[in-house]
Amino acid sequence: MTTSTTVQPHGGRADVATSVCVKAIKFTLFTTIAVCSAMALIALVSAGSEALNAVLMAGTILVVVFGPGLAAVTMVSRVSPPATLLVGLMTYVLQMVVLVVMLQRLAASDWLHGRVDPSWLGATLIAVALACTVALITVSLRSRIPAFAPTALDLPVTKVSDLSQTGTGGTP
Repeated sequence: MTTSTTVQPHGGRADVATSVCVKAIKFTLFTTIAVCSAMALIALVSAGSEALNAVLMAGTILVVVFGPGLAAVTMVSRVSPPATLLVGLMTYVLQMVVLVVMLQRLAASDWLHGRVDPSWLGATLIAVALACTVALITVSLRSRIPAFAPTALDLPVTKVSDLSQTGTGGTP
């Protein structure tokens, strides 16, 4: 029987981080669909088709802008868990820039006037963004992420100079 250990290239914290990110993506997508569905129903009943178009457009914008960022963070968490926070923050900044540019372009175009209610668009963007933030925080707080997962490379190695004359270690 051998006692050698094989170090897995994607073991330990990387697997835990990936499973947390996958849970976050699923929960966030479910939250986006639920909030958009509720707002679409309210918009259709209370304000008509322009409000419904605004809600559907806002949901689509958020999925298009924030979806790839969650996927990127998931891939990075699999490859290099320590870099996940940096990539997550930079992705969030890039997503905000893309969202602002997209909204400015939509506001400048004449295509949306008369088809989309801007107040419902803004309200849906805010509501879904807040709901997704709460969903991500909930997933991260409920996840059990180990701070340290030792591998064979992390275990201490006894130096020859630390061994006593009897070979059992300790101080002479």
